[in-house]
Amino acid sequence: MRQLLKKLKNNDVSKNVIGIFIIKMLSLCVSFFSMPLYLKYFQEKSVLGAWYTLLSIVNWIYIFDFGMGNSLRNKLVKSLEQKQYHEARKYIETSYTMIGIIGLALVIICMLGVIFADINKMLDVSSQWIAARQLKKAVIILAIGIVACFSLKTINAVLFAFQKAAITSISTLVSSATMLLFILFYNNANQSDAFIVLSVVHAVAICAPLLITTFIVFSTNVGKMIRPHGLSLKKENVNELMVLGVGFFAIQLMALFVISTNELMITSFFGSSEVVEYSIYHKVFNMASSVFILAATPVWSKITQYIVKKDVFNLKKTYRILMLCGVLATGLIFLMIPMLQIGFNLWLR
Repeated sequence: MRQLLKKLKNNDVSKNVIGIFIIKMLSLCVSFFSMPLYLKYFQEKSVLGAWYTLLSIVNWIYIFDFGMGNSLRNKLVKSLEQKQYHEARKYIETSYTMIGIIGLALVIICMLGVIFADINKMLDVSSQWIAARQLKKAVIILAIGIVACFSLKTINAVLFAFQKAAITSISTLVSSATMLLFILFYNNANQSDAFIVLSVVHAVAICAPLLITTFIVFSTNVGKMIRPHGLSLKKENVNELMVLGVGFFAIQLMALFVISTNELMITSFFGSSEVVEYSIYHKVFNMASSVFILAATPVWSKITQYIVKKDVFNLKKTYRILMLCGVLATGLIFLMIPMLQIGFNLWLR
């Protein structure tokens, strides 16, 4: 037993899984309290539905890194394992440069789209609740915040390579907690103003933790050795990242159509107020899968290390453990169904 505990203590994956599990439980608590507060913050259900739909649309921006984040993550694991810090720094510089260029292009496209689109009609929210000009302003603010976060999230790939996946979850938790505290204490009867203010707070909440994390990571001993010294677009680095990234991008694109278009389709066919009903059920059923995904996150970088070392035994062992966890998570979802109504009555009263 002592040997097992000692092994777990010295195992980076175990530490990350435990850390992520604790943080995810805290995140679930934040999510638990957020839904009733959002229902009070937006007095009109269609406005809240529009908020959720808009977030799901602008979050599409994250997939347009063309798999660069995941590609960088794999490349860094290999470079750090071999202590090739100069090479790692070049990959990081290239990633920041390419993602920055893509982000700038996305902001311009988004602004042009907002100018000519009828956002109220697209989100199925009456101009009586949010004026067209105010809604467009909120969309632009959200888009700029997401694009800034899009670039800053590059630091997550570095943390994953360092086997510090739990820290990436802390940033997300801080962002969610910031939003929770804001909607708890801020009260504005004017729905247009409330929508814009929340857009600004959301932009700051998702970017500030990542910015602070970036400064801290690149101030550590190893971080200083791989800290980017400027922008870089060397052809060989771009090609290496893009070749691997294209495969990840294809997966991200399929996930977008399967998962991230739900709110938009519900708005189009049934109205934005129905998005709220969907979001309530989605939050509940998403709990088990979120825990599994986050627990599996630190395993990714460890698997890359096994591949570099050609450790087939541990690769197969990890695969079997993940399959078992997947089955358990699925079973948990089915066990939740009989208790749903009781849970909703306590949660949303």
